[in-house]
Parts: sequence; C-alpha cells; structure tokens
Amino acid sequence: MKRHILAQGDLDGACFVYSLINAYVSLTSRKPGNQGWDKRFYDRWDRATEFIPHLNDFFRCGFENKYSGTGRYNDDPRIFAFTTERVLDKISTEAESGRFKTIVHQDATTPKDLDNLISSTSVALVCPESEHWVVCVQCDRAPYTVWVACSWRYHLFEDYQETFHQQKQVYSNGRLAQMCEFPFAIQVVFESA
Repeated sequence: MKRHILAQGDLDGACFVYSLINAYVSLTSRKPGNQGWDKRFYDRWDRATEFIPHLNDFFRCGFENKYSGTGRYNDDPRIFAFTTERVLDKISTEAESGRFKTIVHQDATTPKDLDNLISSTSVALVCPESEHWVVCVQCDRAPYTVWVACSWRYHLFEDYQETFHQQKQVYSNGRLAQMCEFPFAIQVVFESA
C-alpha cells in the first residue's frame, strides 16, 4: 500500500539518536512496552537529550548534503562517542549497576571488521555509506552476517519482522550488506559494576 501520511523519520535525521536508544535496549534487555518503559524512563530520556551537543544537527536530515545533519561530524567521530556515552549514562538507572563505555574504531570500516566489536556486553554503531545510523547487535560467522537494529526499517516493509537471537538475547530487524562501508565504528560496551 502506498503511504499518503508522513511518519516520524520521514523528514528528520534522528537515526543516530534512535541508534543510541536501540543500543541501550540491546545491552540492558529493556524492551519497549514492559516495565522498563515507564514515566521515569521517559523523564530520563528527556533529560538525556539535553546533553546532546548540537542537538539540531542530530535531528536534521543530511541525505542530500554530507555537511548537514550528523554528516558534518563524519571527520570527527569523537563527537559521536562523547554523545553516546553522555546520553546512555543519563538514561541508565542505578538498578542496572553498570556503566557504558565507548570506543571509536577508525580501522573498522566494513562488516568483517565488526566481528570482535560485538559480544554479549557490546554492540557497534555504524553509518553505512555515511547515510543512516544502525546498531550492529550480532555477528554470525557461517555465513558471515552482521545483524542490525534499524530505526527506519519499519517504514520500508509492509511485512516488517524482528528476529530474536537466542545466543545473545537481542532482537534485530535487518542485516548489513556484505559490501557496504562506513567511516568508522563506535563500540558501546556495558561494563557491570
């Protein structure tokens, strides 16, 4: 069916921001709709967004111009790492008894480079072809596949589906193309206290 009504994400470039929340969900097992998403969570999320530097750039579309939206920071991945750590620390609760740590991997530019960055306590944020941020939640070795949580995929398919990965206890809704490239990867590690 052809859509005639615009939806969230059609005009904004908030994919990096959604990648942050999807990283949080993947690493803490907090799922939308259960007891982890009460008013207190939304209050923490609202406070966390106050700590996003250049907030308008993180919501602006940069599809036509790599120097608008988050594309203007592709040469400085530190701003993404800084933002990731600040936001995730602000939405965390004491009950999760741990903290988030980010590591920029400038040598990780293809799906095969992500193998050692994704584990039961870590995910990787990437922006394939410098167009759209996703969270890499699981790597399978045979055949080699990097599974992602993508905030836009819901808009693309009428038969939208999510896959549960038993080994890591995470959900994905797509996978990276084998031949895609990205400027860098940000590893997000949840360190238990």
